Amino acid sequence: MRPRLLTTILITFAMLGLSGCEDKPKTAGEKLDSFLESSSDAAKEATEKAKQMAKEACEKAKEKMETADQDC
Repeated sequence: MRPRLLTTILITFAMLGLSGCEDKPKTAGEKLDSFLESSSDAAKEATEKAKQMAKEACEKAKEKMETADQDC
């Protein structure tokens, strides 16, 4: 009887330990931190994309105007 109880206890603790490994935020603070981090990452990506698009537009405009200086 005793080994069965010990096995049950070990399995229970293992299940609880594994369920604690989720990456989902649980508290309001964790949710806010997660939101701010993802927003910051998205803003950085959008900024880089905007810079790239502006540079490409500048290069195309200078190409159409046939300027000697093609750098933007």
